[in-house]
Amino acid sequence: MTLRNKKWQWPATAALAITLLTLSGSQCSQVADRATGPASGTFATDAEIAACIQSCNDVAKANRDGERVLHKANVTACNGDESCLDAEEARHEARMEEIAALQGACKSPCHEQGGGGGGQ
Repeated sequence: MTLRNKKWQWPATAALAITLLTLSGSQCSQVADRATGPASGTFATDAEIAACIQSCNDVAKANRDGERVLHKANVTACNGDESCLDAEEARHEARMEEIAALQGACKSPCHEQGGGGGGQ
């Protein structure tokens, strides 16, 4: 092969490679699932989410209000007895923490995606 024949081989080979790559198309394709955020239709509507959360908040508020009334009545019933007051305070704090935990558990399903298996 002469020097003259070698000059056209590189551009011809490059052109052939580009043509083959173009015709074969990309080996990667877009998928419908988004890895960084919610895909359309996987969550309930914003209004449904807001209603779910509001319902949980309303129940928790009613529970807290009822607990405050009960706590006040129990403090009055202790009639100044320190051990009774200490026990009531511990009971009241535990109940308020329980209400907060129940509120969180109530809200959790409000935000769940539908359909996924969580990698299972």
